[in-house]
Amino acid sequence: MANYIIINGSPREGNSKEISEFIDENINDDVEIFNIKDKNIEFCHADNACKASGECGIHDDAYDLINKLEECDGAFLVTPIYFARLPGPVYTLIDRFFSKFNPAKGMKEPDENKKLGYVFTYGNTEEELKEAYGSMAEQNAVPLDF
Repeated sequence: MANYIIINGSPREGNSKEISEFIDENINDDVEIFNIKDKNIEFCHADNACKASGECGIHDDAYDLINKLEECDGAFLVTPIYFARLPGPVYTLIDRFFSKFNPAKGMKEPDENKKLGYVFTYGNTEEELKEAYGSMAEQNAVPLDF
């Protein structure tokens, strides 16, 4: 199993793919790139199977990813921003995280040894970004340290 998982949330073969590959090439460990566009990810059925068993009742690519995320050393989310939000398939995957990260079930404390990172891409100039998102765009990004 990979030590690190990169979740590429883009429905296209563009900047997010290139950034995912860049991260992969610069990590000195095993890496798995999970391209959402190539995966079978069903919507959450809201059937409460995860509340009863602690596991999602849908056994698809999201189910496998969620179990790998518990075991890996770190993960990255690389995704574009469209119309000021994440692409729909990314939200679908995040909804599926409920099966493991449900606060009502007594979540485990986050593992401080795991590394998490995210890269959001957008197709605007810096001025257009500031106009659209205000102070959120002025926050400093943290450089990735490999």
